[in-house]
Amino acid sequence: MPAAVDVRDSDSDVAEIVGVVELVDSADEDDVAEVNSPNSPPLSFHGYRRGRKLGQGGSSQVFVCSKAGCQVGFAVKAVNLRRLRMSPDVERELKKLEREVDILKDLPVHPNIVRLVDTFQEGYWFLMVLELIGGGDLFTVLTSRSPTRFQDREAAYVGNQLVLGLAFLHGKGVVHRDLKLENVMVASQRRAYANGPVLYNVKITDFGLSRFLDPSMAAACSTVGTQPYCAPEVLGEGSHSFGADLWCLGVLLFVLIAGHFPYSDLPTDQLELNRIVQRSTATEA
Repeated sequence: MPAAVDVRDSDSDVAEIVGVVELVDSADEDDVAEVNSPNSPPLSFHGYRRGRKLGQGGSSQVFVCSKAGCQVGFAVKAVNLRRLRMSPDVERELKKLEREVDILKDLPVHPNIVRLVDTFQEGYWFLMVLELIGGGDLFTVLTSRSPTRFQDREAAYVGNQLVLGLAFLHGKGVVHRDLKLENVMVASQRRAYANGPVLYNVKITDFGLSRFLDPSMAAACSTVGTQPYCAPEVLGEGSHSFGADLWCLGVLLFVLIAGHFPYSDLPTDQLELNRIVQRSTATEA
């Protein structure tokens, strides 16, 4: 009989969080076919009912789900453990799964961090119930605008929330290691005044690369993250401290305001980029 997994005791593995795209209420024929597919996770589990598919990536899929008696909806991230274990990089993927659950289950509720509601295992499906964030990710929001940039006040409003979110994480000993536009979800939005700047309320998500950093450690040593956002010490030495998260935040805010990366004219080759950043850092020092 499938057992519920309490989020406070779970050592289960969960894959990289798939960004939840903008919520669409209506379902079409493809959605109905997906619900009945044998390759899909269970339609009902522990009082929840799976609905429209929101996205997928790797071994995981994300659906809207509802629960009887609850006025709010949820997102369920369903990880196919059987498929995951067939991955050529299975150990790394399982570690990301485990790390994500361990971090989210231990974090208290914060307005700028995505909330893990519950976890379950049904056969070879691992199910993460998360709060539903229906506004899409910040990258999608930015690229849908014309011109492709935020006003200063809009970027400052987002930046302030991300500073609060990172301060909360760092205070709990968590370094995110992959802060980028795609990993910031828009929970809601409003205009400051008629025809004024749009103020986006945001939450940090995707903790697959995150880790706890012991106070006695200066940094976590591994080269992870998304290249255009990586701090020089990450590219050069694989050393990722709390400060590297702040570098990522700086790059993110630059992109919001300018509409492009600060190093957009640099080569894409990883080794050459490393050399350029290291030379630049040495010159500044």
